[in-house]
Amino acid sequence: MLTAEEYGRLTGQEAPDAFNALLPLAEELLHARTLQQYRRDDLPAGPAAAFRRALALQIAYMDSRGGLEGWADPLAASASVTLGRFSIKESAASNSGTEARLIAPGTAVLLPVLMAYARSWMGGELH
Repeated sequence: MLTAEEYGRLTGQEAPDAFNALLPLAEELLHARTLQQYRRDDLPAGPAAAFRRALALQIAYMDSRGGLEGWADPLAASASVTLGRFSIKESAASNSGTEARLIAPGTAVLLPVLMAYARSWMGGELH
């Protein structure tokens, strides 16, 4: 749904080396957050453009947070603090903020718009 050239136009940055590997991961994250409604073949131009922008922002975020290696590692979504001999670690399996760290801030801003379009297509039902 997104090409490296379009990524460059939307972000103002050259596509990362791992663009082709990050693209399916970013798509799956967005499809999960939009109830799979953007897998449609008949997307109107406006919603399709918003989804591609969110996708580009998500890829840029994923690249800045460790790229493919960082997202393939389950510990990439964890946080830890060490002070002297004491260490506090939040695992990727915990629910406190891990999911929020998976979505780019710019993408999160677009999710309500994407879901508004999705709700209008669903007509109250999941297809």
